[in-house]
Amino acid sequence: MTRDELKIVLAELDLPFQERQRRRQEREKQAEAEQSRRLTDAEMARWEAHFESRIAEAVASEHEFMIQVVGEALGEVSNQLRDEVEKTIASKLEQASNQKLANMMQACFDNLRQEIKKVRGGLTGEISDLPNPLADRGLN
Repeated sequence: MTRDELKIVLAELDLPFQERQRRRQEREKQAEAEQSRRLTDAEMARWEAHFESRIAEAVASEHEFMIQVVGEALGEVSNQLRDEVEKTIASKLEQASNQKLANMMQACFDNLRQEIKKVRGGLTGEISDLPNPLADRGLN
């Protein structure tokens, strides 16, 4: 018995018997009502475990949803980036092949010009080295 309860009992000793009976019954009813309102430790632990599991499920579900959303966004960005890289590479390859083709053609033209100069130079040299057929006849 606690001090407060002891004080109440001692104070009631001065009251008539019937009044003490009534107050005791009243306190017992209040105690029973309070006891029924209180959850036992085991009940409280069960409710706590229940709510913790529900919260954990909700957090896991949200986490999974966020992973899915981020994954889809990363997939879209990755596809866009890949498309841009492919376009850039194709463009650079086209430029490089066009440049290479242009360089090859320029080299061919340069070689052809040199060959033409050689042939022309050779022809003029050959023509100038040939004897003049009219010189022998005195027609010159």
